[in-house]
Amino acid sequence: KNKKEVPVILNADIHCKQGFWLANDVSINPSSVVVYGDQDVLDTVNSIKTNFLRLRELDGKHILDVSIVVPDVLGCESKSVSLEINAEPFIEEIIVQEVEVRNLPSGYSMKLFPREVNVTLRLPKDQYQLLKGNLFKLYIDASILEEHKLLEIKYDNLAANVKVERIFPNYIEFLLIKE
Repeated sequence: KNKKEVPVILNADIHCKQGFWLANDVSINPSSVVVYGDQDVLDTVNSIKTNFLRLRELDGKHILDVSIVVPDVLGCESKSVSLEINAEPFIEEIIVQEVEVRNLPSGYSMKLFPREVNVTLRLPKDQYQLLKGNLFKLYIDASILEEHKLLEIKYDNLAANVKVERIFPNYIEFLLIKE
């Protein structure tokens, strides 16, 4: 018999209570398992899934053991994995942010329509003070002007635990002016 280490994939449908979200990705421990069997069978196996897990109205921190599904023709010392799921309260806030232009060729200026857009942010309730600081930058990339009539708004410097839910509008019109 041969052996192969493969990742464990969570097979789940998880929904949090209203006003809660998953604070981070579900942690799977161990994240991979060693399976044993004939080489031709092992060559077809790229991962092992957990049994289907359905969770509703989730809040708080939960640690669960879930069985894994190993094909009958393979062996595995592990029968289950441990999941750590952390659902925490969040807030959603709409802010108005100005869009900046990056990579504009020299000798040109640009007018944007609109110049400011609405951004819907989600963040943990206990980190509301992050909204008071300069969270992130919205920008358009002027280096791709020839290819597009509308430019997609992008962002960077976003704090790790803040999610951009929506940017409206998410494309912006522009007028390129030669100076």
